[in-house]
Amino acid sequence: MNVVGIDLAVYERNPSGICIIKNKDENTLFVKTLLLYTDDEIIDFVSKQIADVVAIDAPLTMPIKGASREIYGLMRKRGMRAFPELFGFMKKLTERGIRLASAVKKYNIQVIEIHPRSSLFNMNVSRKDLFAAFPWLKNLTKDEIDAFVAAVTGLAYLLNEYEELSGIDGSIIFPSQSFMMLLTSRYKLYYVRT
Repeated sequence: MNVVGIDLAVYERNPSGICIIKNKDENTLFVKTLLLYTDDEIIDFVSKQIADVVAIDAPLTMPIKGASREIYGLMRKRGMRAFPELFGFMKKLTERGIRLASAVKKYNIQVIEIHPRSSLFNMNVSRKDLFAAFPWLKNLTKDEIDAFVAAVTGLAYLLNEYEELSGIDGSIIFPSQSFMMLLTSRYKLYYVRT
């Protein structure tokens, strides 16, 4: 398994968090994070990872009508909060997410949309719980932590331990409610410093 999680920044001048989770064997996963800036840097890096899936924290489709997609309405009904795609800075993030996903797909890599806070919410995991399970996260930036949650969501997707909310204008993936327990009981995760 090889998963890339991306916490995409709105602008290329700001860092985007990147996380790679690779399996060493059936019970050992290596985690690596870094910060990249431009779309070209991200695409170049992702294209060299031979990823099974890339999980991006950014809207990957535009609303068909109105300022928000149907899936965000479904998220709100479940108690998940996210900014609408056409709300101020979110329009630029959505446009960048769509461009990046399109470029990554050209390498025959599957791309999924995720939302880190909602992924944690769906697993009933707080940031405090996350730091308790993986203490090395305390030394990372918020962007790298969100990229880690994106990669965990991608891993859940590969292991068929996910939920999907779909609407007429897109879909978003969340880990199953029991995925954090499965992750911490089945695997040892080791952070690899860059």
